[in-house]
Amino acid sequence: MAVKTFLLAAGLGTRLRPYTLTHPKPSIPFLGVPMMNYGLFLSEQSGFKNIVINTHQFPEKIHKLAIAASQKRLQLQFSHEEPAPLGSGGALFAATQFLQDTDYFFVINGDCVFVPQKIDIFKRLLAQHESSNALATLVVSTNEQLINKFNPLWIDTNGNVQHVGRKSAPPANTQPAHYIGLKIFNKEILKFIPSGSSNIFTDVLIPLIARGYRVHTMNEEALWWETGDFPSYFQASCEAMQLIHAHRDNHFFSRVYHWLGKDFSFRQIRHDQNIIFSHLTSTIPLEKIRGSAFIDAHTTALPDVQIDNSIVDASCHLTTNINDTLILGDTK
Repeated sequence: MAVKTFLLAAGLGTRLRPYTLTHPKPSIPFLGVPMMNYGLFLSEQSGFKNIVINTHQFPEKIHKLAIAASQKRLQLQFSHEEPAPLGSGGALFAATQFLQDTDYFFVINGDCVFVPQKIDIFKRLLAQHESSNALATLVVSTNEQLINKFNPLWIDTNGNVQHVGRKSAPPANTQPAHYIGLKIFNKEILKFIPSGSSNIFTDVLIPLIARGYRVHTMNEEALWWETGDFPSYFQASCEAMQLIHAHRDNHFFSRVYHWLGKDFSFRQIRHDQNIIFSHLTSTIPLEKIRGSAFIDAHTTALPDVQIDNSIVDASCHLTTNINDTLILGDTK
């Protein structure tokens, strides 16, 4: 059986500007790990090592990160999009040459950060998809907060998608669910995707559902975080740090660090509603940090610098106070 993973990494990340003016969003670190690496990790942990990644802005950064994460464990292919990103549907059409030799392929958002119930989520998704006889299977959560915040999918009693969003009333006998950014397709989906830019939901899946094709779901009560803008990204980082602090000896993030060959050695300080993670190699005094913060490895600062509710990438040197911001290593 031929299976690949397609990682969507060509989006502009406009809501996370100004950081995405110099970095593709999937390269932005989440707790010290580029967001795209979480998807690569989960795919490899289920044994799926053939990866296709689409790119648009700063493709060289995506290439560099993927190659570094791979450590020769992954077979990487890249599909570049110019003069503009082609969307979640058009990206697949443009990469047909890489996907047409598969039986199935996964698609995961490159800025998708979630902690699955079990690490083998890709393997479980493939098994459920094969048994469903559907054209596609989407991973969803029934978390009420996520359903209320984002446009939901509407699922019937057989686990099939019948409707998307809230612009019109959903069909009877359906329940809402939140799509968490991971799905699998039969390769036959490629013949239904138009050339040019398209959205996989509005331009492909919704019309196919109307024509009687089955789009199935797999429920996974994963911990999923929104990272679209800085307030959401910072809140997600704090929640993930709280999770790690509560499960110091066994947590998802240390496994990702180990897979990448990184040292997960942080001072962890929790006080009131705030939490600070400061890498042991950082020389910034903890008394200079206020609110919540994530300080990555080998960071330094001038003696009078204060850090307040911020995230600092590895190997940064701070010369001024920072507040409610993200400092990236090569743009500091």
